[in-house]
Parts: sequence; C-alpha cells; structure tokens
Amino acid sequence: MYINHTRYVVNAYLAPAKILICNKCYRLGHFRKQCKHNGYVCKDCGEDVNDIKNHKCSFNMKCIHCHEAHSANDMKCPVLRAYRAELTKTLLRNSAGFNSQFQYSQGDFPAMSDNNIPSSNVICGKIAATSNRLDELDKSLKAMDDDINKIINMQKQHDMSRKKLDQVIMKLQLNISDSNQKIASLQMECKLFKALASNVIIPLSTILVNNLINQFTHNSSVPSEMGVVEINKIADWLLKWPKLQDDLNKELNESYGLRVTGQNSLSLTTS
Repeated sequence: MYINHTRYVVNAYLAPAKILICNKCYRLGHFRKQCKHNGYVCKDCGEDVNDIKNHKCSFNMKCIHCHEAHSANDMKCPVLRAYRAELTKTLLRNSAGFNSQFQYSQGDFPAMSDNNIPSSNVICGKIAATSNRLDELDKSLKAMDDDINKIINMQKQHDMSRKKLDQVIMKLQLNISDSNQKIASLQMECKLFKALASNVIIPLSTILVNNLINQFTHNSSVPSEMGVVEINKIADWLLKWPKLQDDLNKELNESYGLRVTGQNSLSLTTS
C-alpha cells in the first residue's frame, strides 16, 4: 500500500481474543440468552440462588471455576487465562490459513505515474505561499500587540486621571464640610448674641435711659418700679444662661462636633 508516495506492508489485524462469560451462571462460552442453567450464580461467593436480586452475599470470595478467593469473572483466574490462551491459539491458526491463501499481485497495486507526483517547483511554490501567509499573520499579531499596549496605556492614564479627580472631589467635600461648620458657628453666635441682646443689653439700656431721664426730670437717684422689674427679669435670665450654653453645646456636638468655649464666652471651637 502506498500513502503519500511511501510504500507500507499490510498485515491482517487480529484483535485480542474476548471470552464469553454468562452473567447468569458465569460459565464460559455462551450468553445469558443461551443459558440453560436453572437459577442464578453469585459471582462473588459462588452460591446458587433462585433470586439474585434478593440474595444477601456473604462476600466470602470463591470462584466457581478454580475455587480460589476471587470473583468468577476475574481475568486473573487461571481457568479463564487458560481458556483465553487456547482461544487465541485457535484464532491464530485460522488467521495463518487465511494469510496463506492471499496472493499479492503488483498489477493490483500499480505505482503512481510521474504526472501524479508534484514537481519540486510546485512544492517550493506552496512552501513560499505558506511562508508569506505566516509572515502576514506575524505582522497582524504584532499590530494587535501594539493595539493592546495602547489600550493598556490609555487605561493607566484613565486610572491616574480618575485618581486625581477623586482627590479633588475629596478636597471639595472637606471644604464644604468646613464651610458648613463655620456657617453653623456663625449661626450659633448670632443666636447667642440675639438672646443676650434681647434679654440683657436692651433691657439694661432701657433702664439706664429711664434712670437718666428721671434724674434730669425729677432729680431722683432711686430707680423706678419699672427698672426694678426689668432688673429682676435680667437676673432671672442670667440664671438660665448656663443652661442655654449647655443646650447649644449639645446641639453643636450632635450636628457638627462644635462646642461653646467657657461658661460666659460666646466664641465657638471644634471639639
């Protein structure tokens, strides 16, 4: 036989001999359908039973062929090995007779003509075409590699820009937070000054003005009854001043982490 202008010798293929083992009685040389044995044989313990499905095997291994401690279909069994060897010899004898009857005729397998054999120029041309194709593929792969490197560099630049943008956003958020705290501080200071002005400064100013008017008009140094009432109100409100500061401290701590410094001070600091 010639394959790609090379001659090969052909021999008959002989497959390894296979042994027929019945899976009902585990005897040799027949199938289950041809089995004439009544009942079933356990391949492990070798016991003959009527119902193999309900059989409770003792797993005391005993081959029904050689009575050794292995299953009945174990190919290590000497009986099975001897049977297989004899079967193989028989097949070899039969195949030898077949090969002796075969006669080789060169006319049945003529050699290829020169027209069917490609010339060296054709072969070289195909090799050159294949080489050119490989070069084109190599160029394409290099171009793809360059594109991938460009994409990687663009990704790195994007990551750096994103990092810078995140830093700017973080700074803006910190500035906004500081501004909110300052606004809250100013609002609290205004609230304190308003309370102090409406409850202390304005009433005291009113009393002083009234006393001055009384002194100029009546020439009296004794405060009027209205002035006494106002002074009592101011005194009562000043007693509430520490509690007002405590309430403001609590509100500032809960909202912005700020506190009023000192018992009688209006300045605010961050805690």
